[in-house]
Amino acid sequence: MTIRTNAPQHPLLQPSQLRLETPAIARLREDCQRWLWTGVRGALLLGPSQVGKTTALVTLCNKLVTRGQRRVPTFYVSIPDRDTNTITAVLRALCHSAQLSLNGREVADTLSDRFVHVLVDSVHEHQVDVVVLMVDEVQRLQLGQFNVFAEISDKLRLLGIDLLVLFAGNDSECGPMLERVRSQQYAHIFGRFFRQTSLLQGLVSAREVAQVLGQYDSLRYPPGDGPTYTEWALPEAVANGWQLAELSQDLWRCYRVLAKQFRLSSWGMGDFIISTNALLVDYLPAVGVQRVDDGILNDCIQLAGVLAKQVEGRG
Repeated sequence: MTIRTNAPQHPLLQPSQLRLETPAIARLREDCQRWLWTGVRGALLLGPSQVGKTTALVTLCNKLVTRGQRRVPTFYVSIPDRDTNTITAVLRALCHSAQLSLNGREVADTLSDRFVHVLVDSVHEHQVDVVVLMVDEVQRLQLGQFNVFAEISDKLRLLGIDLLVLFAGNDSECGPMLERVRSQQYAHIFGRFFRQTSLLQGLVSAREVAQVLGQYDSLRYPPGDGPTYTEWALPEAVANGWQLAELSQDLWRCYRVLAKQFRLSSWGMGDFIISTNALLVDYLPAVGVQRVDDGILNDCIQLAGVLAKQVEGRG
């Protein structure tokens, strides 16, 4: 195994910054476009832990458009896990996500107004009348905290601006919340934000693995005139006509052995990227593309902690 240290800004060396679109993310983009164009005000994205929900949200940021093909401003916030689950705590998280400076003494009304001003400014800058807010780790919210988003939506609507709030959370943890939000007490929250649901899964076939690996073979860094990601890591192999997508069948076959053993329904993008980047950046340059075998592929898959996660979950 060799460690590549040159070009530290390369996307392959910054996995959290790598933006690859899976078939599931493409379907989610279609859902979001439909919601935007039909005036839906809220939706819920569910999926298992590590399936790639955060990756999907960040990948979609600033890629949604109006019917007139104008880019829709998109804001992302991840809800932190706090001891005090208050409305003010949510508003502070929103303001921090918009990079607003806070002194720690602002009251809820002030925080709400400041965040709304940011949304209004972004809408005017993009010359549209709609904005998207992506809220990750929704399972950490208490039901009363959802009123923050209803209030923001109402304030924007008075200004002629529509807000689509896309919540995302772990399906195994959102069940109790969804059960309670369906009660009469929270009917205004359910009706506004939870009538639309999208389920996200990871990669489910060798064909989907090939589609994602193909992006390593086509995306370039620097964008435009740089080498492809695969070429950057393996210039000689690519010069001889080799492509990373050629490993899709073998990589999927090795993963499926583990998936069947631990009853995994799909290969989450977080784990997939860790495995693929290690294979491309560290293993293949050391051993050569002609010597890759199941042992190497299994090593890369297990680097993502697939086995450890499942054993821990069963413990």
